[in-house]
Amino acid sequence: MAGKGKIALFLIMAHVLFYTGWAMAHGSVVTLKGMEDPARVYGDGVKLIAFQGGGNIKGLGWLLAVTPDGKKAGLVGVAREETHHGRLVQATCMDLERNIIEVVVLRVMEDEKKEVDALIELPEWWKIAPAQKLSGAALVLRNSVMKVQAASGEVVIP
Repeated sequence: MAGKGKIALFLIMAHVLFYTGWAMAHGSVVTLKGMEDPARVYGDGVKLIAFQGGGNIKGLGWLLAVTPDGKKAGLVGVAREETHHGRLVQATCMDLERNIIEVVVLRVMEDEKKEVDALIELPEWWKIAPAQKLSGAALVLRNSVMKVQAASGEVVIP
């Protein structure tokens, strides 16, 4: 019985060390903004309302920005993307004509934050052509924004 206990303990420790090492190698998630931040893009008092059925269209989450007096202010597409080190979550804020107003990065992996921050400091960075050699999380972010904008044409605003 003592032998089985030692084997079980060894397996548990190996499991813990493996996953602890994986987490350390891949860093941790940094939450940059909350879901109230995309609403602020449209002004004070604006609320984001999920579409009926959860708003899942084309594998993306869709929210409608509504002013306090009930007028539609814009459309927000939320995408979760896999990066080399984990996940990135961004909200693309658009006007009703589907023009991008702002992109809010909600979550990014700690070791990719510097790369993403350098990109989002540029004005209208989502218009940067891929030929400008974006890579890693910055390229994933840009492609994610383009995917949201392209899919927005299929979203019917209620």
